[in-house]
Amino acid sequence: MDHPDDLADALRTAFDHDGPAVVEVMTARQELAIPPTISLAQVKGFTLYATRTILSGRGDELIDLVETNVARHPFNGRPAGTRASIRERTSP
Repeated sequence: MDHPDDLADALRTAFDHDGPAVVEVMTARQELAIPPTISLAQVKGFTLYATRTILSGRGDELIDLVETNVARHPFNGRPAGTRASIRERTSP
């Protein structure tokens, strides 16, 4: 399934199936799984990842991560799809 609106039907179909079932769910490459609480070690690990990513010249990966996990959420009452991407806002 490719769209979140299809999840309920896909799960219902899988649970109704007599026997094993697999539900394939497509997610964004940079989607983060955020635990209910974040430890200091996790913060340190993420900070190290971000620093290494920028220093190795792969800052675009970090921008993708932010756009996938932060910028896609609604701000100011507007859906994320109506906002300019970080690249569009920072390019000359």
